[in-house]
Amino acid sequence: MNINGTKIDLFFEYGTTTQFGNTVAATPASVNSTTPTALSANISGLQPYLMYYFRVKAICQSQIYYGNTVNFFSGSTFNS
Repeated sequence: MNINGTKIDLFFEYGTTTQFGNTVAATPASVNSTTPTALSANISGLQPYLMYYFRVKAICQSQIYYGNTVNFFSGSTFNS
């Protein structure tokens, strides 16, 4: 998301429904570049064998913008 170089605060919303329910800061937590930037987040505590939904939430000058909703299946746990 790029709004002419203005600072944008970035988050991921996620949960087991499209109501999400959880928010975590993205890495990087903000950008102000006109260059496309990859985002990531470390999330722990997901339950195995569930469908999760997530989207990017961006806040710029008090306006809120949302990315598309995407889903993934959490699969099984792994102990090493």
